[in-house]
Amino acid sequence: MKALLEKFRELPDYRKNKVNYTNPSEILFLSLLAIMSGSQGYADIALWMKERKKEISKFLGRGFIVPAYTTIRNTFLGMDVKEIEKIQEEWIHSINNDKETLTIVSTDGKTMRGSKSKAMNQKARHIVSLFLSDDKLVLAQAQVEENQKELLKWSKFNSFVSTPIDSHTTYDYNTHGRYEKRTVEIFDDLYQIKKEWTMINCILKVTAKIIQYGKVTNEIRYYISDLTENAKTFSHIIRSHWKIENSLHYVKDVSFEEDHSRIRTKQAPFIATMLRSIAINLFNINNFNNIKQARKELAWSSYKVFYLDSNIN
Repeated sequence: MKALLEKFRELPDYRKNKVNYTNPSEILFLSLLAIMSGSQGYADIALWMKERKKEISKFLGRGFIVPAYTTIRNTFLGMDVKEIEKIQEEWIHSINNDKETLTIVSTDGKTMRGSKSKAMNQKARHIVSLFLSDDKLVLAQAQVEENQKELLKWSKFNSFVSTPIDSHTTYDYNTHGRYEKRTVEIFDDLYQIKKEWTMINCILKVTAKIIQYGKVTNEIRYYISDLTENAKTFSHIIRSHWKIENSLHYVKDVSFEEDHSRIRTKQAPFIATMLRSIAINLFNINNFNNIKQARKELAWSSYKVFYLDSNIN
């Protein structure tokens, strides 16, 4: 973890009046450890630092003065988002730079419902994440203005008026009595889409018929891609894509209770979700199978979180 701390120390200090006894990059790193140990808001993070003051001092190799929760809040509001994104991407690339096989990067959006505030006339934030499906690692995330309704509209329209250039159907049946027929169709008609999404090469339409316990469900989903693969390959990629739902969005909602977070002001919700993404990466690197239980384990231990493997060479 000390190697990851050094990466955080590369973050520029945003303060005009710098004081030696507080360091925003260290506060942000310790906030990450606090979140991994069960903390939710600024007051929780400050309390964790107070209770772990002795261990933090030992980890840092010097005395540590516990910051007020307002100082932690100011750190979330003041740090440079792009610089945090940069160190996150560099960290993940350092872990995966020796891979020679096809890497499937899933892209999907999530609405942070807890970031909505009527009092501040603030809409809920929409976050799009890049997720390495096989490794269960968050590569990057970005905040977007809103869901891309126009993109969905033209994807539906183009797939309705044109003929697919390829298709592939799979049949699945499991021991729980769930039968599924899934068809993936590829369309190269990009009318009204290519204008804004210049890198896109095709639209994918996935039609699924699911029979379980005598109930029939029909689902249609749309995807876009910059790849030029056949429908069979896309079928495998789309199945891998669902790992982002199960291993990222679900974990943030259930294990980290992101939708109930009270961190709402300005860029702070985005900083918080970035720290949760880094936390998820660390849990997966260290082979924790149940992240909700892992947070409890770190909360009950006074030292474990400081000695996790950050896998930085």
